[in-house]
Amino acid sequence: MEPTGNEKIRFDAAVGRNALYRKAGKAGCLKALSAVLRPGGQISLAEVVPAEGIRLSGLLDLGSEDESFRRKLAKAEEGIYGDPGNPLVNWSAENLCGIVKNAGFKVVNREARRFADRRTIRTEDIERWFASQSGSYATRASTVLSASDIEHLRKICAEQLAGRELDWQSTVLFVSAEKGHRD
Repeated sequence: MEPTGNEKIRFDAAVGRNALYRKAGKAGCLKALSAVLRPGGQISLAEVVPAEGIRLSGLLDLGSEDESFRRKLAKAEEGIYGDPGNPLVNWSAENLCGIVKNAGFKVVNREARRFADRRTIRTEDIERWFASQSGSYATRASTVLSASDIEHLRKICAEQLAGRELDWQSTVLFVSAEKGHRD
Protein backbone atom coordinates (compact mmCIF):
# COMPACT_ATOMS: atom_id res chain seq x y z
CA MET A 1 0.00 0.00 0.00
CA GLU A 2 1.45 3.33 -1.09
CA PRO A 3 0.74 6.79 0.33
CA THR A 4 -1.93 8.62 -1.67
CA GLY A 5 -0.49 12.10 -1.27
CA ASN A 6 -3.57 13.08 0.69
CA GLU A 7 -2.79 11.96 4.22
CA LYS A 8 -6.01 13.53 5.53
CA ILE A 9 -8.11 10.75 4.00
CA ARG A 10 -9.16 8.28 6.69
CA PHE A 11 -11.29 5.16 6.46
CA ASP A 12 -13.57 3.65 9.07
CA ALA A 13 -12.86 0.04 8.16
CA ALA A 14 -10.97 -2.28 5.86
CA VAL A 15 -11.81 -5.84 4.87
CA GLY A 16 -9.38 -8.28 3.29
CA ARG A 17 -9.40 -11.86 2.12
CA ASN A 18 -5.93 -13.33 1.60
CA ALA A 19 -4.55 -9.81 1.46
CA LEU A 20 -1.43 -10.69 3.47
CA TYR A 21 -0.69 -14.38 3.21
CA ARG A 22 1.80 -14.10 0.30
CA LYS A 23 3.33 -10.79 1.43
CA ALA A 24 6.88 -10.78 2.75
CA GLY A 25 6.25 -7.51 4.58
CA LYS A 26 3.05 -8.30 6.46
CA ALA A 27 3.94 -5.83 9.23
CA GLY A 28 4.60 -3.03 6.73
CA CYS A 29 1.29 -3.67 4.99
CA LEU A 30 -0.58 -3.49 8.28
CA LYS A 31 1.22 -0.31 9.35
CA ALA A 32 0.34 1.30 5.99
CA LEU A 33 -3.27 0.24 6.51
CA SER A 34 -3.22 1.68 10.02
CA ALA A 35 -2.00 4.99 8.58
CA VAL A 36 -5.20 5.42 6.54
CA LEU A 37 -7.64 4.24 9.21
CA ARG A 38 -9.17 6.71 11.63
CA PRO A 39 -8.54 6.13 15.35
CA GLY A 40 -10.86 3.31 16.36
CA GLY A 41 -11.04 2.10 12.74
CA GLN A 42 -11.48 -1.62 12.25
CA ILE A 43 -9.98 -4.31 10.09
CA SER A 44 -11.45 -7.71 9.35
CA LEU A 45 -9.18 -10.24 7.71
CA ALA A 46 -9.63 -13.79 6.48
CA GLU A 47 -6.23 -15.29 5.71
CA VAL A 48 -5.46 -18.83 4.56
CA VAL A 49 -2.61 -20.22 6.69
CA PRO A 50 -0.73 -22.52 4.28
CA ALA A 51 1.65 -23.84 6.96
CA GLU A 52 -1.35 -25.23 8.85
CA GLY A 53 -3.04 -26.87 5.85
CA ILE A 54 -2.85 -30.33 4.32
CA ARG A 55 0.53 -31.81 3.43
CA LEU A 56 0.98 -33.82 0.24
CA SER A 57 2.03 -36.78 2.37
CA GLY A 58 -1.31 -36.53 4.18
CA LEU A 59 -3.12 -37.29 0.93
CA LEU A 60 -1.15 -40.44 0.19
CA ASP A 61 -1.20 -44.02 1.40
CA LEU A 62 2.46 -44.55 2.19
CA GLY A 63 1.99 -47.70 4.28
CA SER A 64 3.82 -49.90 1.77
CA GLU A 65 6.79 -47.51 1.48
CA ASP A 66 9.93 -48.17 3.49
CA GLU A 67 10.44 -46.28 6.72
CA SER A 68 13.50 -44.44 5.41
CA PHE A 69 11.51 -42.91 2.52
CA ARG A 70 8.66 -41.89 4.84
CA ARG A 71 11.11 -40.25 7.27
CA LYS A 72 12.86 -38.34 4.48
CA LEU A 73 9.51 -37.17 3.10
CA ALA A 74 8.41 -35.97 6.55
CA LYS A 75 11.71 -34.11 6.97
CA ALA A 76 11.36 -32.55 3.50
CA GLU A 77 7.86 -31.33 4.29
CA GLU A 78 9.00 -29.93 7.65
CA GLY A 79 11.57 -27.95 5.69
CA ILE A 80 9.07 -26.78 3.07
CA TYR A 81 6.47 -25.61 5.58
CA GLY A 82 8.98 -24.28 8.10
CA ASP A 83 11.12 -22.25 5.67
CA PRO A 84 11.76 -18.89 7.37
CA GLY A 85 12.56 -17.30 4.00
CA ASN A 86 9.25 -18.20 2.37
CA PRO A 87 6.55 -15.59 3.15
CA LEU A 88 3.84 -18.05 2.15
CA VAL A 89 4.63 -20.44 5.01
CA ASN A 90 6.88 -18.60 7.49
CA TRP A 91 4.02 -17.54 9.73
CA SER A 92 1.28 -19.11 11.81
CA ALA A 93 -2.16 -17.97 12.91
CA GLU A 94 -0.69 -17.09 16.29
CA ASN A 95 2.16 -14.97 15.03
CA LEU A 96 -0.02 -13.12 12.49
CA CYS A 97 -2.11 -11.95 15.44
CA GLY A 98 1.12 -10.71 17.03
CA ILE A 99 2.00 -8.83 13.84
CA VAL A 100 -1.46 -7.24 13.87
CA LYS A 101 -0.94 -6.13 17.49
CA ASN A 102 2.54 -4.77 16.77
CA ALA A 103 1.09 -2.69 13.92
CA GLY A 104 -1.01 -0.76 16.47
CA PHE A 105 -4.21 -2.77 16.46
CA LYS A 106 -6.08 -4.39 19.33
CA VAL A 107 -7.25 -7.86 18.30
CA VAL A 108 -10.95 -7.98 19.15
CA ASN A 109 -11.72 -11.43 17.78
CA ARG A 110 -9.72 -14.23 16.23
CA GLU A 111 -10.64 -17.69 15.12
CA ALA A 112 -8.67 -20.26 13.17
CA ARG A 113 -11.03 -22.65 11.38
CA ARG A 114 -10.28 -25.81 9.44
CA PHE A 115 -12.13 -26.34 6.19
CA ALA A 116 -12.34 -29.33 3.89
CA ASP A 117 -13.20 -28.64 0.28
CA ARG A 118 -13.88 -31.42 -2.19
CA ARG A 119 -11.21 -31.08 -4.87
CA THR A 120 -10.34 -33.20 -7.85
CA ILE A 121 -6.61 -33.58 -8.31
CA ARG A 122 -5.76 -33.12 -11.97
CA THR A 123 -2.72 -34.45 -13.79
CA GLU A 124 -1.80 -30.77 -14.35
CA ASP A 125 -1.72 -30.22 -10.57
CA ILE A 126 0.75 -33.07 -10.12
CA GLU A 127 2.87 -31.80 -13.02
CA ARG A 128 2.97 -28.33 -11.41
CA TRP A 129 3.96 -29.80 -8.01
CA PHE A 130 6.82 -31.73 -9.63
CA ALA A 131 7.97 -29.11 -12.14
CA SER A 132 11.65 -28.21 -12.09
CA GLN A 133 10.88 -24.51 -11.67
CA SER A 134 12.00 -22.61 -8.60
CA GLY A 135 9.50 -22.74 -5.76
CA SER A 136 7.72 -25.95 -6.79
CA TYR A 137 7.10 -28.69 -4.23
CA ALA A 138 9.75 -30.85 -5.92
CA THR A 139 12.48 -28.20 -5.94
CA ARG A 140 11.80 -27.35 -2.29
CA ALA A 141 11.77 -31.04 -1.33
CA SER A 142 15.03 -31.65 -3.20
CA THR A 143 16.95 -30.24 -0.24
CA VAL A 144 16.20 -33.56 1.48
CA LEU A 145 14.94 -35.96 -1.20
CA SER A 146 17.14 -37.31 -3.98
CA ALA A 147 16.09 -37.05 -7.63
CA SER A 148 15.07 -40.72 -7.55
CA ASP A 149 13.02 -40.14 -4.36
CA ILE A 150 11.23 -37.23 -6.02
CA GLU A 151 10.50 -39.27 -9.13
CA HIS A 152 9.21 -42.10 -6.94
CA LEU A 153 6.96 -39.65 -5.08
CA ARG A 154 5.70 -38.21 -8.37
CA LYS A 155 4.73 -41.73 -9.52
CA ILE A 156 2.94 -42.41 -6.21
CA CYS A 157 1.00 -39.15 -6.61
CA ALA A 158 0.10 -39.97 -10.22
CA GLU A 159 -1.11 -43.45 -9.23
CA GLN A 160 -2.99 -42.48 -6.07
CA LEU A 161 -4.23 -38.95 -6.72
CA ALA A 162 -4.71 -38.19 -10.43
CA GLY A 163 -8.41 -37.86 -11.20
CA ARG A 164 -9.46 -38.49 -7.58
CA GLU A 165 -11.79 -36.24 -5.67
CA LEU A 166 -10.69 -35.78 -2.08
CA ASP A 167 -10.99 -33.52 0.93
CA TRP A 168 -8.46 -30.69 0.63
CA GLN A 169 -7.95 -29.36 4.15
CA SER A 170 -7.01 -25.77 4.84
CA THR A 171 -6.92 -23.44 7.82
CA VAL A 172 -8.31 -19.92 7.60
CA LEU A 173 -7.59 -17.31 10.24
CA PHE A 174 -10.37 -14.77 10.82
CA VAL A 175 -9.13 -11.66 12.63
CA SER A 176 -11.04 -8.55 13.64
CA ALA A 177 -9.01 -5.73 15.14
CA GLU A 178 -9.38 -2.09 16.08
CA LYS A 179 -6.85 0.66 15.59
CA GLY A 180 -5.67 2.33 18.77
CA HIS A 181 -7.08 5.76 19.57
CA ARG A 182 -3.78 7.58 19.33
CA ASP A 183 -2.44 8.74 15.94
